[in-house]
Amino acid sequence: MADHINLKKTRAQARFITKKSKTESWQIYTNSISSNTSPTEMWNKIKSIKGINHQPLPPNLLSNNNTLTLPSDIAEAFALNFKKNSDCTNYDPEFINFKNTVEDNLKIELETNFLQHDNHLNAPFNRNEFFNALSGCKSKSPGPDEIPFSFIQNLPTIGHDLLLQIYNTIWDKGIYPDQWHNAIIIPIPKSNKNKFNIINYRPISLINTLAKTMEKMVNIRLIWHLETSNLITKEQCGFRKNHSTIDILSTLHTDICNAKNQKQHLILISLDLEKAYDMVWRNRVLKIIQKSGINGKMFLFLQNFLNDRKIQVRAHAELSKIHQTENGLPQGSVISVTMFLLAINDIFKNIPKPTKHLLFADDCHIYCSGQNIITTVEILQNSLNLLQDWSHKTGFKFSASKSQCISFHISPNANIQLYLKNSPIPVCKTLRILGMIFDNKLKWTPHIKRLKST
Repeated sequence: MADHINLKKTRAQARFITKKSKTESWQIYTNSISSNTSPTEMWNKIKSIKGINHQPLPPNLLSNNNTLTLPSDIAEAFALNFKKNSDCTNYDPEFINFKNTVEDNLKIELETNFLQHDNHLNAPFNRNEFFNALSGCKSKSPGPDEIPFSFIQNLPTIGHDLLLQIYNTIWDKGIYPDQWHNAIIIPIPKSNKNKFNIINYRPISLINTLAKTMEKMVNIRLIWHLETSNLITKEQCGFRKNHSTIDILSTLHTDICNAKNQKQHLILISLDLEKAYDMVWRNRVLKIIQKSGINGKMFLFLQNFLNDRKIQVRAHAELSKIHQTENGLPQGSVISVTMFLLAINDIFKNIPKPTKHLLFADDCHIYCSGQNIITTVEILQNSLNLLQDWSHKTGFKFSASKSQCISFHISPNANIQLYLKNSPIPVCKTLRILGMIFDNKLKWTPHIKRLKST
């Protein structure tokens, strides 16, 4: 009881300090605006207040050691670079051989789509589902259809009824509009990277607003089916109701403390998946969906959703040519997130105890504790080998150089060598996990310093 009272007092103090700091920061920020402030700086501050963080592209950009100056050339270079992220050439040779062996039979199996019109998944959409999906939509930048969400939200009743009727026709006939396959990509510079090179940009996808609304309705049904049927692994904490990063962070912190109390080593590996969303094997995801008991109109919609995806890049008000992506899930869609959870669902299926694992979308971590560090390393290496075998049958690709290893133990000078496909995994003293910086002594000093500097 005493601990609970102290917790409440500490929380109240934290809220007071946070509120006071925000107030002081706001006062300093607003006081910096005066009659001497330049128009450019003024507009930047106004945009900052509104939460608009737009960084214009440099007029000249570097692509393959060539300097590009024409907006059309820059847009096309970005498009080719983003399209390349989904090319089959990114796959490991082992997976390509496996894929070539099973792909034809997999396509035949996917054509076996038993229609069922009498279940909830395949029923026509009703007004409640329509408005539920629409209520969560924010009026942001429209996609290729140039229709903001506010236009749809403010339609009269007859307009909403007509749009719902159109959605149900698409659903019933299995006709997926061609324009819904297209997305406009906006290049955004990566943090702390050279913004004059196109390889240091990430894509933000703008998809058709009308498509996005229907995808929300479909996704709500899809999630309902997966959750009520317990088809998503309980370890997955990403993008799920009643799950959060706190679940993972608290579990890990508890296990580290328990290991230290028992004078055990605990070694954790943070695994990096290269181009995780861009390289998803589409037919494998569809097969997982089919095996999950999803068929009929729902399956047909999801199949059409993945097929024939195209992108165009907008840079300096210029649009690139249209390019088709070979693999991966369309960015910017809620359905893509759910499909990714299915694609990565069995990543730890064959990992035996005592190895433990944490999963938040594509953030994957494995760890093990024990009194003998050599044995602990051997157990983790076996788990890494099993994960590598899994990747050769799924299309995912681990990066040893971008993965990291950290140890929490009594002897910090112990030599730890772990490998992914014969490449060593870097060992570090601090590791950022879902926004928190863990140090090998668990003193939180690096995390606190970072919070103070931001």
